[in-house]
This record gives sequence, structure tokens and C-alpha cells, in this order.
Amino acid sequence: MTFADATTSPQHAVLMEGLRFTDEDLQANRQGQLSDRQRSYLWIDRRKNAILGVVLAIAFVMGTGALLFYGIQQGNPILQVLGLLLAGCNTGLVWLFGLNWLRSGYDLRSGAVEVIEGEAQHVVRQLGRAQVGSIRIGDTVEVPTDADTFKAFTPGATYRLYRTTHAQRFLSIERL
Repeated sequence: MTFADATTSPQHAVLMEGLRFTDEDLQANRQGQLSDRQRSYLWIDRRKNAILGVVLAIAFVMGTGALLFYGIQQGNPILQVLGLLLAGCNTGLVWLFGLNWLRSGYDLRSGAVEVIEGEAQHVVRQLGRAQVGSIRIGDTVEVPTDADTFKAFTPGATYRLYRTTHAQRFLSIERL
């Protein structure tokens, strides 16, 4: 199979649809850069995550304040300890959202793309009564997929995966 055949094959079309990337995205990623569409998506995703982080942080602060206030007013050490634990959780939450903000910002500024090549392996995990499929590329990178996309991957075939360098968000993939 030649490279031109690989990008026009039915499996490639299923991968593009299931993993939500376009030929333009793949072309830009091959040159080591984000496409305009990917930049837009990452910027919107960064903004949504920041808004979610701020809303959650405010909710945690209000919950912490309420627990500490009522704990002190009523002399209840359990409420005070719960308030302090909630404050610790808020600190962790702000830390995670802050790291995500910084990593996404760096990826948007640099526009660089990380390339990973490796053999594809099907991975199936049992979660309760449901089975969840993903594809492992190489030894460490896993891409969660739906059933049709899972079937489009050929186990043992070599694939090239493109992702952002710091936030490590999936961008596109191609069979070599």
C-alpha cells in the first residue's frame, strides 16, 4: 500500500471521522505545526477549561467558607476539619487547572507538534458491564476510540500519531 493509498483508504476515512481530524490537519501536522482548525479548537478548549476552573474554584471557596463559618459558630470541629479539607481540595483543583492553562498556552504559542511512531495494539478494558476499547501506539500512548474506529486500526501495523507537545492532546494519526 502506497502513502497516497493509505490517505484515501476507507480505514483512513473512518479514522478521520472517529478521531475528528481533517486532511488539512494531517498535512499541517506532517510539517510539525498545528493547523488553523486545531489552534482554534485548542484555544476554545483552553477557554472552556479556564471558565470551568474558575466556577469550580468559586464553588469550593464558598463551600469552604460556609463549613468553616458554621463550624466555628457552632463549635463543631468536624465541620472545621471538613472546611480545611475542602480548602486543600480547592488548592489541588486550582493547581491542575493552572497547569492545564500553562501547557495549553505554550502549545498554542509554539504551534509545535510531537510525533510518535509505533505499532498499533488493540486494548480492551472492562468497566463494570461495559467494554471500552482504545488503541495503543508504541509502548505508552493510548487513544480512546469508539467501536468503528477501533475496528479501523490494524493491529501490528505501524502508525504515526501527532499530539501537542506539553498538554499532549491528540491531533491526528496516519498509517505508515
